[in-house]
Amino acid sequence: MNGDVVSINRAQCTACGVCAGSCPTTALILKGREMTAAQVLTEVLKDADVFRSSGGGATVSGGEPFAQADFLYELLAGFRASGIETAVETSAAARWEDIERCLPLLSLVLCDFKHTDAALLAEWTGAEWEHIGRNIAAILSCHANVLIRIPVVPGFNTDEKSSTCLAAFLRKNGVRQAELLPYHFLGEGKYAMLGMCYDGASIDGRSSYNDSLRLKEYLAAEGILAEISN
Repeated sequence: MNGDVVSINRAQCTACGVCAGSCPTTALILKGREMTAAQVLTEVLKDADVFRSSGGGATVSGGEPFAQADFLYELLAGFRASGIETAVETSAAARWEDIERCLPLLSLVLCDFKHTDAALLAEWTGAEWEHIGRNIAAILSCHANVLIRIPVVPGFNTDEKSSTCLAAFLRKNGVRQAELLPYHFLGEGKYAMLGMCYDGASIDGRSSYNDSLRLKEYLAAEGILAEISN
């Protein structure tokens, strides 16, 4: 208790789920559970007929799927053995040997591409551009179906210099189509529920869609077709 407010001590919480199971009003609900790749496969394949009739498939996202590379490989192999098309959403911030091992099992790679400025990328995401850029270029060179997705974040990659660098990297690696993802605040409420600080609160996302329109026009002039995701 914190005054009249019941709260969770996050420092002591182990996500065991005992409190959720004991909550008489079901105000507490445990979301997610640990599963093996075989268990996930069994659950997803309950809808296999829908996938086959609709032409759809299974997309693994995250977090970063390649952070659990062995699990991902087993899952993808199971999907492909069952005739299910596969896709993965990745930041490319992973070991190349893990990415390379899984590529033959993927029908589509959805690859995140934020910035080419090493200092800015490190400041905003903690990631290393040299490593990510090398991985993205390698994925593009050895997989036939890659969709580059660019999160459009005001104050980060919406200035003219950023647009120029983004386009230059895409042209250099033969990319002629991309998807633009306007910045949104859908995760803010989740941070509040977890008692975590939302670092993106200072970003003024109101201009993100217009920024996306400008980037779309710029990329079009560079010979790259970009669609804005809703």
